[in-house]
Amino acid sequence: MTTPSDILTGEDAERKQLLSPSGRDGLIIAVLKYLLGRNIWRWPYRTWVELFLKATGQFKKDYASENQARIPVWQASDTYMLAWSALLVVGYLTAFWAREWPVVLIVVSGLSAYRVIEILSILVELHTQVGYLTSAPIRAVANTLWHYGEIAVAFGVLHLANLEVCDEEYNGGFPAVIDAIYFSFVTIATVGYGDISPKGTCGKLLVVSEVVVGMVLLVFVIQRAIAAGLCVDQRATDGPKSDTHS
Repeated sequence: MTTPSDILTGEDAERKQLLSPSGRDGLIIAVLKYLLGRNIWRWPYRTWVELFLKATGQFKKDYASENQARIPVWQASDTYMLAWSALLVVGYLTAFWAREWPVVLIVVSGLSAYRVIEILSILVELHTQVGYLTSAPIRAVANTLWHYGEIAVAFGVLHLANLEVCDEEYNGGFPAVIDAIYFSFVTIATVGYGDISPKGTCGKLLVVSEVVVGMVLLVFVIQRAIAAGLCVDQRATDGPKSDTHS
């Protein structure tokens, strides 16, 4: 018998093990593990999922198998992701309509930056696993693509804040509510139409950062798609594998 509480405890222990720097890590990996393995990037998700499971009476409920016990955790994880998505969209609209209030821009920018780092923390955790396979391939790829959109919206907020708070100009500017998010999606996809472009140093650094993050996410989508194919082949011969991540 397994409970969702056991699943969360196992995930916490696995995360701690995976993101603890070791002598086998190179300098870059060790630094990434140290910075992105802090509990501050895990705490909101962990708290949300636990509260959701307790509110629905599933936190200590016994299930016949680990896969069955993981389903409520996935559901709680989905609500967390949707809540963050809604918060980012509201933050973007707030940043656009309240762009003359620097304090508001700083707050929504801080929330957006936090979400970007939180997603990167998840990516580093999964990339440090050996032989990662998933029993929910469509879900894994879909979640990664969803994170792609979240990060694009988050950087849209940061571009708006850079325009107003840092007083840096963008060629073309962001006169319409869709402009900053359009520029962000074009940037993260490395399309680069050129109709909007930053003039200042901070804006250019934001663009570089967004392109790098977008490339990392693209590689991760490909990795998960390949892992999904391997998982299908593996299940055909050995049966289903359990998944430790949604």
